[in-house]
Amino acid sequence: PQRLLGGDVSEIDRLDARSSRDIQVSPRPQFGVRIVAASVDHQVSEKHFERAPLRVVESAARAANACLAAAGWPREDVEMLIHTGIYRDEFLSEPAVAAILAGELGINHERPRGSAKRTLALDLADSGRGTMTALGVLTNMIRFGSIARALVTASEIENNPPNLAQRGIAKIGSAIALERTADPAMGLGNFSFYSYPQHAERLATWTTLRDGRPQLMVHRDDDLEELMLECIADSVSQHLAKRRKSIVDFDRLLVSTPSSQYGEKLASRLKAESTGIITSGNSGGTDPFTSGIALIWSEAVTAPAPIAGESWLIVSAGAGIEVACAEYRFPLEAPVIGKEPST
Repeated sequence: PQRLLGGDVSEIDRLDARSSRDIQVSPRPQFGVRIVAASVDHQVSEKHFERAPLRVVESAARAANACLAAAGWPREDVEMLIHTGIYRDEFLSEPAVAAILAGELGINHERPRGSAKRTLALDLADSGRGTMTALGVLTNMIRFGSIARALVTASEIENNPPNLAQRGIAKIGSAIALERTADPAMGLGNFSFYSYPQHAERLATWTTLRDGRPQLMVHRDDDLEELMLECIADSVSQHLAKRRKSIVDFDRLLVSTPSSQYGEKLASRLKAESTGIITSGNSGGTDPFTSGIALIWSEAVTAPAPIAGESWLIVSAGAGIEVACAEYRFPLEAPVIGKEPST
């Protein structure tokens, strides 16, 4: 946990190989990690309080199928699947959505006799920052040789019906495909995670009963966005100082945030006018939340397309307030972007 909260997963000097008898861990990163594809699905159903099918699984599965098709992988090659969605049908906590999703996708859900391939599927909940946390975990595992290919999925719903208060998140699903590359200097790396627990109560959600049904309650301070902006700017400054870099060292700054206004405000605070800043923003007043990274990546790599060796700084923030920063250096291969499923 400390590696995720305050550490840098790309600079861990060693891992304890005693935790697994089957995995031999190198003391230094041996591989790079690239984002092969990213897909977003906007087709989450408006149905409420129905037991089956699960809307979060349907949406994430459509995005994952598009992502796998764009990556060109046999699905049995996926060694880890992490789902980071928070708001789920009927407030489902168990079984893990990732496990259900793996079965829906047919990813090593029925291992044939004699097959050595298997997939670890798990949920990771870390607010709006969860997708970046999952990318950090998987980047560390791939760089040190534990796995070669992985998927991160996310999907969200509004738990309350339209006549009750809404959380304000976009009802979308997403998937990001990661794979090993030979050059450890390329792709994802240099993750940093920052927490600001003094602002923990600025956004709070909890459940209560209304007419015998669970209802989501939401408290949000009016100044939450301004506080989040301050925390993002502080986190980016710490990240850059730690690595003795400047914001102008990056060709683009990708920021997954609840508001499309963060880009200009953050540029002003970081004096980053010369750096291309792209925000996931919001769609129709809703927060892309855990799908923000996939959404912004899909947008950023299309216009204009990145060139070999280009460096990007990626930032994500969530309640807590929690912020994650990571760097991405493009390899020689052009990125592959999954197309959104057709309606």
